[in-house]
Amino acid sequence: MSNLRQEMPRIAAMIDDLRRELGLLPVDRQIRRAMRGEPVFYARENGREIGTPLRRGSVEIYWDERGISQERPIVLPNIYIEIIIESRSKDLRVVNRWFGKR
Repeated sequence: MSNLRQEMPRIAAMIDDLRRELGLLPVDRQIRRAMRGEPVFYARENGREIGTPLRRGSVEIYWDERGISQERPIVLPNIYIEIIIESRSKDLRVVNRWFGKR
């Protein structure tokens, strides 16, 4: 098994900051929910990903029980954390989003 702290050091540092700011349990709960497939936390650094990304757009297409395609609005979660660190180029790009409770 790999060590995510070594593979994703900047992500680990940002998560540690969130834990200090918001508390250990709320942040860890978001991460666990994302690991089970809920789109509430997503992080990517140097090609390594954890969590479940939020679907983009305002509607999703699905097929009903009759096999007919339907459209429904995408419902955003109350809280979503996304951290993306791109460091393949010379410029380091960090996207850090926290959508709080509405």
